[in-house]
Amino acid sequence: MASRPAREALPERSDFLDIVRAYAACAVVFEHIRLIWFTNPGKVVHLSALEKIFYLLTGLGHQAVIAFFVLSGAAVGPSVWHQFQERRFSWPGYMAKRFSRLWAVVIPALLLTWAIDAWGHALAPVLYETATTIHRTPVMMRSNAAAFLGNVLFLQTYYSPIFGSNSPFWSLAAEFWFYVAFPILAVVAIRLRRWRLPVLLLGVSVMLVIFGPGFIAGLAIWSAGAAAMLAAVVRSKRVAWAILVAGSLSGAFIAVATKTWFHGSREMLSDLVFGAVFAAILWASRHAAFRQASARLSGFLRAEFLASYSFSVYAIHFPLLLFAAAALHHFQNMRPTLEGMACAVLLFFFTMVMARGFHLVFEANTRYLRTLLMRPVAFSCRLRRSQEPLR
Repeated sequence: MASRPAREALPERSDFLDIVRAYAACAVVFEHIRLIWFTNPGKVVHLSALEKIFYLLTGLGHQAVIAFFVLSGAAVGPSVWHQFQERRFSWPGYMAKRFSRLWAVVIPALLLTWAIDAWGHALAPVLYETATTIHRTPVMMRSNAAAFLGNVLFLQTYYSPIFGSNSPFWSLAAEFWFYVAFPILAVVAIRLRRWRLPVLLLGVSVMLVIFGPGFIAGLAIWSAGAAAMLAAVVRSKRVAWAILVAGSLSGAFIAVATKTWFHGSREMLSDLVFGAVFAAILWASRHAAFRQASARLSGFLRAEFLASYSFSVYAIHFPLLLFAAAALHHFQNMRPTLEGMACAVLLFFFTMVMARGFHLVFEANTRYLRTLLMRPVAFSCRLRRSQEPLR
């Protein structure tokens, strides 16, 4: 009798991951509300203490994206690693799952971006036809079929412009190619024992030429998330809490320091350090005592609910916020007074409601696209088995 195939390892359930994913998405939305609607803090004279706090708390979107990279590595990387160790990794099946996860959201989001940008352009042509501090290349110059196809194939920022006004899509291109690069590195690390180091160096060199140093840094951050979940769980409760406290304080310091001291090439270094610190926090959060505390906190914050549609939030929020600015003629001209902060909160809830609807229509139905993409994979497997000689 043929042996039953090994069961695919499910990703480790973590309330901490839900909390971070949910509120990292909120941080990204609030930073972009500030970026689109509010005056640049460098141009505001005599900031009050409340305004300084507002600009500080709404300036953490970039660090939230770095946290997303770590979480993505934590969710996908361990499964890939274990499948290679057990010699059951399948590129067609793996890529079908990755494409279905991304395309179920990305393609509808690109179409929605096109529609919203066209409407916003009719209301405020100057905002979409000229270069701004947000879009150095005018939005309408990037709203063409070639850019659309480049974004569908995840080539934006590398070999294609970002489509339309959806600037946050830069990270989705990096995310997709992390999905491709990590299994290649994993198979080298696991199977090529003798030639491991030279082949890894060659692979990194090739990726450096194709994608640039920023991609290598991002892949290291993504891989740190995978390592945090692959490593043995920390045994000591005191060590776990020490890492969590020290890591949280260090992460907060790096996030604030990045806004004031680190720019250009040094920002990449700060991203690497922040990613490593957050990966250490993620590793420590796997201790049983902290899992209990994070479960209670997750329930209180409704983190699992918010995390369930965080990808949809990320995919559509920016065009919505820019359209609102075009419709209401409030592009980078508000100060964070109490009235301005109230507007920011209303914009946030408007975006979250729209993203929830988008999620229910598209992201929640990812399984149907996955079933469609997996059919050729299943047919290929059946065909290959039928051609194997009988034993």
